[in-house]
Amino acid sequence: MLSDDESSKNIGWKFISANGSWSYSDPDGSYGYVNEDGSGYYSGADGSYGSRDADGNGYFSGADGSYGNRNSDGSGYYNGADGSWGSIDSNGYGFLNNADGSTDYSSLDNSNIDSSNDAQASAIGALGAAAVMGFMAYHEWKSKKEQEEKEEAERIEAEQIRLRQEKAEKRRQENAIRKKKFKAMLLDKGKVQFDYGSDDLIGENYQYALDIFKENGFKKIKLNPIKDVYITNEQKVNKVEKISIGNISQFQKGDMIPYFNEVIITYHVKREIQIPFSADKCKRENYIEVENELKQLGFTEIYECPLFDLVTGWINKDGSVDKVLIGGEKFRKNSVYLYDRRIEIYYHSYKRN
Repeated sequence: MLSDDESSKNIGWKFISANGSWSYSDPDGSYGYVNEDGSGYYSGADGSYGSRDADGNGYFSGADGSYGNRNSDGSGYYNGADGSWGSIDSNGYGFLNNADGSTDYSSLDNSNIDSSNDAQASAIGALGAAAVMGFMAYHEWKSKKEQEEKEEAERIEAEQIRLRQEKAEKRRQENAIRKKKFKAMLLDKGKVQFDYGSDDLIGENYQYALDIFKENGFKKIKLNPIKDVYITNEQKVNKVEKISIGNISQFQKGDMIPYFNEVIITYHVKREIQIPFSADKCKRENYIEVENELKQLGFTEIYECPLFDLVTGWINKDGSVDKVLIGGEKFRKNSVYLYDRRIEIYYHSYKRN
């Protein structure tokens, strides 16, 4: 690391001295340096490395077995781990024989490759040992870049279309609701024709029923969950039990219903259980007694977890509770949980033979 004098400056991952030399290191284990005369070395965290002489000749070896050479005039060659190979002349023109037998031709302007934001690539580029690697990667980079730009443009266009469609649909629904309300107020004494009967909605998901009433202009909608779903009955979670509109609980499809009346949607949810004791109260009690007490409260998912930690049983008795967790956490007195929440009872037990 260079001294902290005024001629050096820290730019994040590289230390540059006033004489032009610099060093670079990264937490991933890669590092590199360039001397004042332009010579240098690079070692990557993946096992790749490269070097350069003061006259500009350089060499690069990739972690995958690929390697390349660059001469001082800019010419060079490349051999890929997949069997591909290629060369570039001093004018920047070259070719690549791909592993599949095809051949690519290109001219490479080094200014087209921006690696200023990539520590490894910047180090290689500064060392000059991987100019040939840059040529070979140019085709892949350009193709990948164009594909990414195309996909991003398509994604943005699709998102814009979706938003426009959603906005148009929302306006359509709002206009339809306004027309219904206007007609109801003007011609039907505040009543709207409802296209669903009570029997059509009972047994459906409450959210489905809620959306239907909203779409038809009803504003005063109240949800009334019944916490009665349990293993001993056939009730289903979130299924509608009853719908009342004002004092009406039975209505037919096509009935004229006042849209300003309150709608109450009653539906089923899982039973909840309040625990009259804390987790600390269970400590040192027999695990079977604690388990039975929890079962009597109505919990169904109770798991015994022996610790196999006793040798003599003098301090902690065999079968005594160490801790009880509900959903992985300790609980307080009067805490409320769903009946099927996972409960784990950890208790002391003798080690296995």
